[in-house]
Amino acid sequence: METRDDKIFTKYKSAKNMVSKEIKKLAKLEQQEVASQCKLNPKKFWNYINSKRKTKSAIGDLTTTDTYGVVTLLMHILMRKKQMS
Repeated sequence: METRDDKIFTKYKSAKNMVSKEIKKLAKLEQQEVASQCKLNPKKFWNYINSKRKTKSAIGDLTTTDTYGVVTLLMHILMRKKQMS
C-alpha cells in the first residue's frame, strides 16, 4: 500500500471483507441454483462443472488509492458475471 495510515488500511480491510463475502454469497447462490435444476437441466449442470475444471489466466493487481472505487468496480464485475450466467 502507498500509505501506512490506519484509517485507510481499515477502510481497505472493510471493503475487502465485504467483497469477499459477496463473492462467496454469489457462488453459493449459483451452486444452489445449479443443484436445484440438475435433474431438469443436466446441460447447465455439466457446463458449470466443466467451467470449474478449466484453468484461467491470472489478473493483474488493481492499483488505486480510492477504496470505494475498488469496491464499486468489483461489485460491477460481479453483477456483470451474474448477468452472463
